[in-house]
Amino acid sequence: MKILVIDDTEDILDLISVHLTAAGHEVITANNGHKGIEMIKTGTFDVVLLDIAMPEFSGLNVIDALEKEGLINTTKVLIITASEMSSTKLTNLMQRGVKAWMRKPINFDILLDRLKNI
Repeated sequence: MKILVIDDTEDILDLISVHLTAAGHEVITANNGHKGIEMIKTGTFDVVLLDIAMPEFSGLNVIDALEKEGLINTTKVLIITASEMSSTKLTNLMQRGVKAWMRKPINFDILLDRLKNI
């Protein structure tokens, strides 16, 4: 799979990239939401791993932009978050087009399983 990872923490980008590359995936990274949106507009990705809590342009802003650009239904988004999310918020995100979610710290066995089933 070709996977775009959008997260503002370089260590997390590196960690995810190492694990997913070792599992045979092609990984591209963006360290903020603006870069991520531009990459989605100009590239083709099987899945986008998206951090929700980023400064300036959050993962929620990315989802809003994907909706505005008409890309949410053609982009498989898996959100990752360190913060607690209410079931109402998760349901809303899934209804808007998010395909899956998981909590940080990332369990890579679970992530690989979710990627297979997305």
